[in-house]
Amino acid sequence: MHRSRLLRVIEYDPRYREQVFELANRAFNYSRDSYWASRDLDKCDKAFIAIVNGKVVGAVELGYIRLRDGLHAQVGYIFVDPDYRHMGVGSALLERSIEFLRKKGVKAVWALTSPNNEATRALFRKFGFREFTNPRELREMLSSRDIGKLLYKMVYWKGDIILYLPLR
Repeated sequence: MHRSRLLRVIEYDPRYREQVFELANRAFNYSRDSYWASRDLDKCDKAFIAIVNGKVVGAVELGYIRLRDGLHAQVGYIFVDPDYRHMGVGSALLERSIEFLRKKGVKAVWALTSPNNEATRALFRKFGFREFTNPRELREMLSSRDIGKLLYKMVYWKGDIILYLPLR
């Protein structure tokens, strides 16, 4: 796919809601994450979608977290249609998200994933995200209170990989 000609990343618009819901079902194989990604679409602070030839093929949901040192953000969900994986869709979504968050003055971006989700981990590493396997490792950067707030907002489960990218 020639990304520059076919792939567009735009701000989410509710007229694409049904397409994004179906995309979440396909991307997450009708699992619990399908439900949460769809539910959170209208509750997140900002979302972008990837479109190829009028079809929604990817989405990313962002949320803000105010910590003591300033505004942070989280990637709540990022998902791509299985037929469009490994074609740069996830990279385009994450690139647009980081660009948007930098302009908003966000200090850092956070995300969570399971240890066995190697594709997502590789995508985030490609953009320079640092991985933490234990929340205690965050003590070098954040207070205990901020760690608790961050993990609560991101819905951390024991064993999740915590991903971090400073923006300033």
